[in-house]
Amino acid sequence: MSISISGDNLIVKRKDKLVFVPIERICFIERQNQKTYIHLDKEVIYSRSLLNELFVYLPPHFKRLHKSFIVNFKRIQELVPINDQIYEAKYRGGKVALVSKKLYLVTIEGF
Repeated sequence: MSISISGDNLIVKRKDKLVFVPIERICFIERQNQKTYIHLDKEVIYSRSLLNELFVYLPPHFKRLHKSFIVNFKRIQELVPINDQIYEAKYRGGKVALVSKKLYLVTIEGF
């Protein structure tokens, strides 16, 4: 696995370095084309770890609300429906993650 945790940071192990990612700066995490992209406000860090591997390290306000995304509920600015099944979770700086309407509705019932 190329991810571990130290305090409030995810540690992403790369070939030539370790990247410390403050968990609270993460907007969302996206899996696409066998790579995982950790989206921060102004940068994106990539890894080969699976979303399930990352999810276990994250605090409860991170939710797996789509097969390809883990979203940080604390950082969402708005949720906008784009069709009957999917919402867009919008973040500062124009970043957008997809959220399954079904999974979102199940999650908010628990709040």
